Amino acid sequence: MEITFEIEGIEETFAELDKLPAIIRGEAGRKALQAASGPVLATLEPRIPIGSTGDLKAALQSQTIQADDGSGYCLEVDFGEQNRIAQFIEDGHRQVSHKGKETGFVRARPFIQPSLETATPELVEAYYETLMNALVQESEIVSAEVPNLPVEL
Repeated sequence: MEITFEIEGIEETFAELDKLPAIIRGEAGRKALQAASGPVLATLEPRIPIGSTGDLKAALQSQTIQADDGSGYCLEVDFGEQNRIAQFIEDGHRQVSHKGKETGFVRARPFIQPSLETATPELVEAYYETLMNALVQESEIVSAEVPNLPVEL
């Protein structure tokens, strides 16, 4: 299951970030994504249906993953081995007997998409604030390590 949303001005922000050295962009972007996961997890966790085992809530996880080409990072929030169960709850599903006969439909109980919609303002703010702080911090580190590198923020 993939859920996407659009943030106005993000293309312009990334265009400006592309002007910075890759080492600064990468680490600052990773830190910002980690910070953005906080509001997502905080909003999503209480909405997760408990069920009889609580396995779905226990499986909630997030991680930042570097792109295969090394160009950046992405934030992945998922339910590990319980992803399929989460999707069934989010989207609804057919009920099928052991003999393969359809016996009904379990209605959708969306909890992921509404959580993202609620968390979006906070995650954008967390991302932006952390990104700006990390860019300053990373540029100071790189400038100290490579004194002649022209880095200005």
